[in-house]
Parts: sequence; structure tokens; C-alpha cells
Amino acid sequence: MESEAIIRVAEHGPKFCEAARVDSFFPTAPQAAYEQRTRWEHGYLMQMVKKVPALFREGLRGNWQAGAAGLDCWFHRFRCW
Repeated sequence: MESEAIIRVAEHGPKFCEAARVDSFFPTAPQAAYEQRTRWEHGYLMQMVKKVPALFREGLRGNWQAGAAGLDCWFHRFRCW
């Protein structure tokens, strides 16, 4: 999310890249999975506290991409919980 915030504040939108690839490895042990999820949730909440208000401010200054990204981050994440 932090990289998205930086890109949006700079007024650059996302671009589709068909050749892009993401590989992820998930923990298989229950305790490791729990710890990873906890790290992800706490990190994400901290980014929301820090970055989403900045995106909203940029949106009010006329950077509609940043404002839209702030709304997307705020509402999309709570919809998933």
C-alpha cells in the first residue's frame, strides 16, 4: 500500500502489464500462518493510519487519483473483514 500511495500522490496511475508475475509462498505451519497474518494486519492498519489521510488530503487538493486511492484503500479493506 505504501508504494501505491507514493505513486498516486505523484499523480501516476496504474498500468496493466501482461508479463508481470507475482510469486508468493505461504507458511504451512498453523503457528507460522497465524504470525504472518498478525504481522500483515498490524502493518496494514498502521499504513492506513499513516497513508490514507495523506491520500485524502491530496484528493482535496485536486489530485483525484490520490483521493480515489484513499477511498479504495479505506472501504475495500473494511469490506474484506
